[in-house]
Amino acid sequence: SEVIAASEQNRLVEAFGAGTAAVVTPIEKLHFQGNDIVIPATGKWTQQFWNDLTDIQYGRKQGPEGWSVPV
Repeated sequence: SEVIAASEQNRLVEAFGAGTAAVVTPIEKLHFQGNDIVIPATGKWTQQFWNDLTDIQYGRKQGPEGWSVPV
């Protein structure tokens, strides 16, 4: 798979999941076809995404049109 190849070639630098409640959650390991693929957690991209997303959520930064609605 592309993920396995990227890991073997040291090109898999980060992985994270994102959502409304979880905000950004780093992924440290994937289990695929009986193998564990270890991923460096919370690098610069994960941190930048978290910063940008929370800035939008708290009104410190303008997000894409329609993302946030004042209540």
